[in-house]
Amino acid sequence: MSEAQIIPQAAVAIIRADNHILLLKRASHPADPWSGHWAFPGGRIDLTDVSPQAAAVRETAEECSIDLTQYIPTQQLSLAHAGRTAGPLTAVAPFLWELPARPVVVIDNREIIDHHWLNCTDFADLTKHTQTVPNFPAEWCYPLGTTMPLWGFTYGIIRSLMLISRDTEQ
Repeated sequence: MSEAQIIPQAAVAIIRADNHILLLKRASHPADPWSGHWAFPGGRIDLTDVSPQAAAVRETAEECSIDLTQYIPTQQLSLAHAGRTAGPLTAVAPFLWELPARPVVVIDNREIIDHHWLNCTDFADLTKHTQTVPNFPAEWCYPLGTTMPLWGFTYGIIRSLMLISRDTEQ
């Protein structure tokens, strides 16, 4: 099945400002295989959403109070699949917004427990990447303090967005 035939089930907003990308740490929920993981703002596409982009805008406003309606996405990335290792496979439409400055983040603590502005210059330094993900020791990741590292779907999207190839790793 071609990408054009796959209907996305979810959408995410990649918000980049001042050479940083916004990440949100998901709250713990027993039914959520991605509990406690770092992710982009976003989520499931609802019947009320007129498009995947509208879903990304709605979810961003709900999760972290950032209003993207005044901006046009810089790019719609290729459809990606989340859940390869941690949950059910989900087709996701990622959209990139380049903002002139980092907006204020006010998280909805029912869904999100923290946020982090990832420094793109630091992330580009592959010597800072490891293969230490709890329960998935062979997965590449980027440590974020002492909590769950950035890995999986979100990590892969950032790597592809920054054109950092795994072939360049030692």
